[in-house]
Amino acid sequence: METALSGHPESASPIPSRITNILGLAGTKAVLLTIAETVRASYWFLPAVMVVCSILLASLTQWLDARVDPGWLEGFEWLYSNQTVGARAVLSTIASSMITVAGVTFSMTIVSVSNASAQFGPRLVANFMRDRGNQITLGIFIATFTYCLMVLRGVRDGVADDSEVVAFIPHISVLVAVLLAFASISVLIYFIHHVPETINVGNIIAKIGRDLRRSVDELFDGNDEPTQTDLSGRQGRTEFETYEIAQSTTVASDRSGYVRALDLEEIFAIACKHDVKVRVEYVPGDFALVGEAIFYVLPGERASEDCVDALRACVSLSERPDRAQDVRFLVDQLVEIIARALSPGVNDPYTAINCLNLLMDSLALATRRSSPASVRMDSDGNARVVSNPYDFERLAKSIFRQSLQYVASDRNVTLHVMHMIATVGSRSNQPAHREALRKHADEIAAVASDAIGNRLQAAEIERAADLVGKILEGDADVETLREGEAWLGGSG
Repeated sequence: METALSGHPESASPIPSRITNILGLAGTKAVLLTIAETVRASYWFLPAVMVVCSILLASLTQWLDARVDPGWLEGFEWLYSNQTVGARAVLSTIASSMITVAGVTFSMTIVSVSNASAQFGPRLVANFMRDRGNQITLGIFIATFTYCLMVLRGVRDGVADDSEVVAFIPHISVLVAVLLAFASISVLIYFIHHVPETINVGNIIAKIGRDLRRSVDELFDGNDEPTQTDLSGRQGRTEFETYEIAQSTTVASDRSGYVRALDLEEIFAIACKHDVKVRVEYVPGDFALVGEAIFYVLPGERASEDCVDALRACVSLSERPDRAQDVRFLVDQLVEIIARALSPGVNDPYTAINCLNLLMDSLALATRRSSPASVRMDSDGNARVVSNPYDFERLAKSIFRQSLQYVASDRNVTLHVMHMIATVGSRSNQPAHREALRKHADEIAAVASDAIGNRLQAAEIERAADLVGKILEGDADVETLREGEAWLGGSG
């Protein structure tokens, strides 16, 4: 009968497995993905590394000062500091200035983040924290401040009546401090230009669009021509149901959280090693409750403790959704901007159209690639991993269903969605793709007809939906449409 393993967090798994889950770590691939995403999204990591480098640089320059004769600097009076009081003044001025400027830049960043969060949604806060320009700017200022402090402590005054205590003026170190100050001034100028750029809605949307396209490119197979496989991803799960599910072993989550990363390659290797079949119940972005089944393992008698612990280690859980492997997270960001742009208080359809163009780009890319396999076979043809992957149909549903209530309220945006569906559908040679897009077009047209009170505009949308249907069914003259109404391609 069905066996539930690790259904309770206190008695479920060995200590090492619990520690890896608490830390948000999983299998090899999941560990790397989680660490890389955490480091990239942190606002402190790069500045901390730069501070450590500044300490090492201060030690190196002071070591050179102790071993290199400063006579070669005497010809450059603006570089040469012949008094300890002058060296201290320069270092103190740079240090105090840098910590002040760092506070100002940090305040500017907080204001930018707050403004973007209020205007475009709280999901975008992480984008500003991940911005390399902001991290490097803060790092340069803090590193310069730390460098000056480290060098300042090495400046010594000589004692007149003690021949063993001589003055030490770190000329090279002071020179490097001045160079760092000039670099900081340059970075400050860059930062003043960079902050308005980062809160520009066009740049924000473009950045999310690039990330979404990259995620779709990684999720879908790299083949240019999609293979004629099960596009819905549900066939494998149906095959699994033909077995006695009661004879399987349940691998349950030992804590609640969002699935941040899922190492399918490692799951496949574990299934082959233990000669079992694994059904995956979650995809990245899903929220799993403690005790909820993450995997079913068949036959249950082969699911040893080692097998269960290894499978659980292939899942990384987080307290919040993350973009590591979750395409929906990026889709949700664009949909949220669409919702805010089309709200009565903003009423900005052109920003919504911009978001739809980027969504169209990623959706069109998915039509040219193979959807993730729902069943993974070993070399002997045995099904080892069964899942319901995030395929083209689910991607289209995430885009159109979530934005339906917003886009259907605006005539211009609704017509652009029809253009979007027609463009993507005309590029796909998969009947399943076209059928899914046709359903979304009909649904959007029906909702828009009710939401838009103007009968002429509602009739225009219905005509557009009929034309989209003809394009997707292959009954329309595509070349004529390109030349006439610019439904496909550009408007030139």
